[in-house]
Amino acid sequence: MLSAFKHITSFNGRAKMSTWLAAIVINAVRMQTRRRRRGRMLSLDSSPDEGRQARSELLVDPCPSPEETLEQLELYALAVKLTRVLAPSQRAVLRLRQQNDFSLRNAAKKLGVPEGTLKAQLAGGRAKLTERFHEVIARPKIRVPVSAARRAGCQSILPIRAAR
Repeated sequence: MLSAFKHITSFNGRAKMSTWLAAIVINAVRMQTRRRRRGRMLSLDSSPDEGRQARSELLVDPCPSPEETLEQLELYALAVKLTRVLAPSQRAVLRLRQQNDFSLRNAAKKLGVPEGTLKAQLAGGRAKLTERFHEVIARPKIRVPVSAARRAGCQSILPIRAAR
């Protein structure tokens, strides 16, 4: 604004005073920007000093990608679905240990059973859950007869498995 005061005599009235002042401020900012030292350019791919992370690693978003989020939700829904087929005692033990983070002693106390019984129910529930999980994951999602798949030129489609 000091510049505008110094050069008020050069204002000839062809434009509004606000327009003339805005032009002075804009030009002053441009001049400051030109005078300012330029920052040092750093490569994101340069190798870091020992014991330090690469710059590109610092810029990575720590949050899961949408695909990872969807995968986690699908796995959670599958775990909930598979847990429903367990015996009620196994389901209760798994819920206390996994979801509520109870110790073996506290979970046994809460359910009113000896620790050995709780361990047996927990091991049985985990084994059954693992077995069911592997059964579900092993099943192909698309069921196409092998002959039809070969005619269509698909080599990677799994054949229909015989019913057990």
